[in-house]
Amino acid sequence: MKLKLVVCFCLVEIVGIFGKSARIIGGENADIKEFPYVVSLAMLNVEKHFCGGTIISNWHILTAAHCVAERDYASIRIYMGNSNLQDSKDNSYGIMTVVIHPQFKNDIRNDIAVIMLDRCIIFNEFQNKINLPTKDVKAGSVGVITGWGRTNVNILKPADVLQKASTKILSNSECHKSLKMSIMELMCVFERKGIGACYGDSGSPLVSNGEFVGIGARVFDCAVGIPDIYTRVYPYVDFIKSIFTISKLLTCTADTGII
Repeated sequence: MKLKLVVCFCLVEIVGIFGKSARIIGGENADIKEFPYVVSLAMLNVEKHFCGGTIISNWHILTAAHCVAERDYASIRIYMGNSNLQDSKDNSYGIMTVVIHPQFKNDIRNDIAVIMLDRCIIFNEFQNKINLPTKDVKAGSVGVITGWGRTNVNILKPADVLQKASTKILSNSECHKSLKMSIMELMCVFERKGIGACYGDSGSPLVSNGEFVGIGARVFDCAVGIPDIYTRVYPYVDFIKSIFTISKLLTCTADTGII
């Protein structure tokens, strides 16, 4: 029996349990105006993309917990508002604080974190929030994944241009049959062999019917015909909204971002 290696989607060069990231294989170039909620997390010293994230308010980014756990937040910049990462360098944000789910234990469970930015996002056609889900997504639904992960597993760099691909959300029984593991608050997505997430797409969004339903979590060898794993957003809506209360007293202006 051939043993399949499970890896997360982050583009990091550090060896460890979360040592690899994912980008979209078999996708196509995307216009940021179609997906204005997608952001890139990059290391400040090298300006290298390692994870994705999603705008959920003027102040907050939702991402995978393993993308930010045990990192120096001061060394992370968040880029948004442009399909091409090379053109996004003048539009970056720092991190004020990060709230990692209290039950995250550096594994696949509860792999979710909310980032609060050091200044607010002024919404426009290039950078805007997406709605949190109002109900759990159903098996068989069609979704869209986006990200700047690798487009070729053998090319050790993220995509320059945002990628998109359609995918289908599988039932838990279909997922268990393929992966032989308990899914719980996770979900599997699969289109076909040759299409899927790859190293660098951790934290990036899965959207279905206009709602943000999944966060990139794990990939198996990159589009080799095995479903990718996303964290369901719906079970964590109350956790996410509880963090919003921290910023309710802050206002957002085009002048400074913070008052």
